[in-house]
Amino acid sequence: MKKLLWIILLFSLLITSVGLYERMEAEWNYNTYEVGVPFKEVEALIYKGGNEEDVFKGLKSSGVNAISIGPESIDGLEDRGEILSLKQDEFVRFALLSGYSSDTLPEKKGLFISLLDSSFPVIESVGKVFEGNTQKVEINDREFIYIEGDPEKIEKTYLGYSEKKIDLINKYGYSTILHVPVADVLEGNEFIWEQAFNIDENADQMLFIGEEALGYPTSHVEWAEKLKENGISTLSIEDFNQKGFESLARSNNHNVIRLRSFDLEKDSLIDNHEKAIRAVKERNIRVLYFHLTAKGEPDENLETNMSFFKSLNSNMPGLFRLGDPDTFKELSKPFYLVAAALLSAVVFVILAIESLLKRNIAVVSGLGILVMAVAYLIIDSSVLLKLIALAVAVITPVYAALVLRPIETKKDIFYQYLRAIVVSFTGIWIGVSLLYGNEYSLHIGQGFRGVKLLYVFPIVFTTLFVVYHIYNDKKFNFKQLKHLLALPIKYGHFILLCILGLILFYYIDRTGSFAAVSSYELILRQKLEDLMYARPRTKEFLIGLPFYILSLYLFLIKMKKAAYICLIPAMIGWLSLVNTFTHLHIPLYVSILRSFYSLSLGLLVGILFIIIFKAGYNYYLKLRARW
Repeated sequence: MKKLLWIILLFSLLITSVGLYERMEAEWNYNTYEVGVPFKEVEALIYKGGNEEDVFKGLKSSGVNAISIGPESIDGLEDRGEILSLKQDEFVRFALLSGYSSDTLPEKKGLFISLLDSSFPVIESVGKVFEGNTQKVEINDREFIYIEGDPEKIEKTYLGYSEKKIDLINKYGYSTILHVPVADVLEGNEFIWEQAFNIDENADQMLFIGEEALGYPTSHVEWAEKLKENGISTLSIEDFNQKGFESLARSNNHNVIRLRSFDLEKDSLIDNHEKAIRAVKERNIRVLYFHLTAKGEPDENLETNMSFFKSLNSNMPGLFRLGDPDTFKELSKPFYLVAAALLSAVVFVILAIESLLKRNIAVVSGLGILVMAVAYLIIDSSVLLKLIALAVAVITPVYAALVLRPIETKKDIFYQYLRAIVVSFTGIWIGVSLLYGNEYSLHIGQGFRGVKLLYVFPIVFTTLFVVYHIYNDKKFNFKQLKHLLALPIKYGHFILLCILGLILFYYIDRTGSFAAVSSYELILRQKLEDLMYARPRTKEFLIGLPFYILSLYLFLIKMKKAAYICLIPAMIGWLSLVNTFTHLHIPLYVSILRSFYSLSLGLLVGILFIIIFKAGYNYYLKLRARW
């Protein structure tokens, strides 16, 4: 029966290899990135004394190839001195001082604006945006436009995009990123949207301003159709979840490009440099968006920004090129691939639990996974798919590390290590095949949510496994457990439990994308990354995998109690290996390379652990004989 299950598993894995190949090919060819900056910050460099041509050409020559532009608002135009705006009471005072009768002024609350020196078509745009709520008022040959309504809201109202600014962007050879203020545009005002869709054929990327995506909460399908008709990609901001973005992206066939934002004044140039390169090569980020530094004199300021961008682009790995990024290739998900991945998950869970526990538990677990798999095929619930993937992920490191073959020779150590690697990558293969598609590769939505459980469950299971095997020879039973629980706790025990609890909390807290890391460790990580392209995880090659090698050696020399105890920290290495591949927006080839380094270095450090243990143990024996 077990052989038949392995045959089914291997056959289903062979089928899913089609999808894995397609994903790796798509990731390898997805190699064009873009460097963008905000127009208003480029404009600020010019206003401070920089020459327009020098600024635009200088940034272009240093590797900036995209400029973002947002729509003009009334208060923005006033801040730049292009228009004059007066509230009701201010305008009344101005009118009276000018000898104008207040009886003829509009009575309702509103805002009065007058054109000063602006290339933006203020009058035309106001008429389109506030259609039916405006009228002309003239005082001493100065024409004002009165807009009825709340002045505070009117001032923040967007009037549209400046065609002159977009022409300027095109003149110097940049592509255009359109900022679209979703929530701040007046309901029912389609002028700004139509302008965004049609103003520039080179403006094929749209970045939503605010916490809501276009079409939230109910009209995402309608807006997605408009995006598709105009060939516009939406930009997703890393670590920022906009309401409705996942629904809009799905309706727009996942025509999404990942963006990461950097601030050259907030963080050091070195940090921004390293993070930007890592974002491109490891996280499928294809738009690097920088807020410029504005410190110093205009010429020095421009030179600082240019030097940064030149260094960034010259140090980008050779696989990637600067240009207008395409969207990620649409990964096909035919029924046979999905079914094969689900079948492999069911069989793998049965084989793993049967090896670790009992056959009847394995059968029940397999049936549970099978029911979820069938339910997923019927109702297409991503939650069910993620639960199945989570079950495979948490069982994989346990199955890999704790199903031990007899260790009788040194060769058996390497055979067991190889077996654990094969089992780990079998589970990884299944998990990656289950969570397959553009929504995972582009990290649209929540992605894989079981990282904390993946880090806790294998450790807890291993601890119980170790306790069982250590006390099994002593016929440990529930009466002993009851007696043990009734014993009083000494202060020393309590302090030790607190220390262990803090260690466990620190270990869990360090998991995930936002874990705190010391400055020294960051330096070491960067050095490894510079040397190896993708750095191996320190918890794997310095802790988990070496302890596993040491544990196998201790089994060889019949020190079973110590061997079992070493399995607890060893589990860290195997669960971290699986966790590497749950970051689905990281290209597979990067995760494979990182894991190869970890497994190779972990083996070497493990051999070093054995040498240190033998030396220390021999020294201990000498001391014991002497005393």
